Amino acid sequence: MKKLFALLLSAAMMVTVLTGCGGNNTPPADNGNGGGEEAGTTGETCLIGLSIRGLDNPYYVELVESVKAFSEATPGTEVVTMEHHSDEQKQVNDIKSFLARGGKDCVLYVDPQSASINAEIAQLCEDAGVYWTSTWTMAEDVYPQDYKYYAAHQTVDNTQGAYEAAKVMFESFPDKTGKVVLLEGAVANDASDERLAGWQKALEEYPNVEVLDQQASNWDPQTGLNIAQTWLTKYGDEMDGICCANDSLALAVIEGMKAKGKTSDDIKIIGFDGIPDAITAIQSGDMLATCYSNGWCQGAYGVATAYHAYKGELDTETCDQEKRAYYTNAITVSGDNVEQFVAEYIDSKPTLDYSESFGGFAKPMDIPAA
Repeated sequence: MKKLFALLLSAAMMVTVLTGCGGNNTPPADNGNGGGEEAGTTGETCLIGLSIRGLDNPYYVELVESVKAFSEATPGTEVVTMEHHSDEQKQVNDIKSFLARGGKDCVLYVDPQSASINAEIAQLCEDAGVYWTSTWTMAEDVYPQDYKYYAAHQTVDNTQGAYEAAKVMFESFPDKTGKVVLLEGAVANDASDERLAGWQKALEEYPNVEVLDQQASNWDPQTGLNIAQTWLTKYGDEMDGICCANDSLALAVIEGMKAKGKTSDDIKIIGFDGIPDAITAIQSGDMLATCYSNGWCQGAYGVATAYHAYKGELDTETCDQEKRAYYTNAITVSGDNVEQFVAEYIDSKPTLDYSESFGGFAKPMDIPAA
């Protein structure tokens, strides 16, 4: 199924591929609908493109590390990391340049800045005949099952993870009563919206917990710190907890609290992602809980899906379609299990089976029928 919008966009993208990318006039790769050489048969090095926000976030550091481990175990591959730093146009331009460089011998793993560019990325890859997977953000009506080269979308169940972390916080309040603020990620971003939904689900179960305020940070720790400092001034001793959409925000908020003379005894902090500094903060008592996103699993298995399709080992049109949009497992980490978590995920890394095309599959996402 292809939407009218996608068809119109395809024509526009074809012009871009033919004339753009720094003056490279190489024709677009055949899209597999007839004629031309099939993907994965040229014998060249396969480039693995990672389009991510930035390596200033430890979650992405772990993700890139996991993909490099996959590449080291997979001869004939090379990792290319592209940081877009929340700039949608830069992300799209980076992907266009990567596709022009890689031709048919490349695959992509994309964390879209927002859902608004997913259709464009999907059509670029469809026209180029390049398999790709996405994570975190999937646009409504732009589903892997509707494309040949959109191999899969995979993400943590953000709603469930945020819900469980929020419950840890609300249970810690005396008589399960308190006042909280919600520090969101970005507007129109699946991960942020779903984590907010998880907090709201927990709030429904704890009627004595009140929300004082909520704001979006665009995933920027400095912005999050500024918002938190305003809240500390505005609400003073009223505030019992801050729900942060990721750990980088949570750690910035903790530093801001300390500067104001506040500790975890005064205000409870939860985050999301399970980055090493957040785990250390839980061990020290500065942070109450987080949800480990398992970037190690997400990155390597997300790339493996696209790579198996590139090699002809996975047929996206005949495989189990439920597996093309799925949730990966996450782990809620608190004081109760932090030491066990450190032993299994910090002091060592899980061993992954790269032969699995959908190795990270935990459960299917609910995709509307075509």
